[in-house]
Amino acid sequence: MYKFYIPKDYSIEDTLYGEDHDLKDHTNKSLLITLSIQLDTLSMLPQGEGKSYFISTCVNPILEEIDKRLSKLK
Repeated sequence: MYKFYIPKDYSIEDTLYGEDHDLKDHTNKSLLITLSIQLDTLSMLPQGEGKSYFISTCVNPILEEIDKRLSKLK
C-alpha cells in the first residue's frame, strides 16, 4: 500500500475538478498521483476548447509546482 500526504480536507472531487489550489501542501508522490489522475481525465475529454481549458486550469498548475520543486534541487 502506498503512503503519501494528501491535505486533510482534500477529496477525489478536488483532484478531478482542479479545486485544490494549494499544491505546496502535497508531497512529491501525491503531486504525481494527482497529475496522473488529471491526465487520465484529460484523455477522456472530447477534442475541442474544453481540453485547452482543462490543461490550463488543472494540469499546468501541477506541472508548475513540480517544476518549482525540481528547480530547487539544482
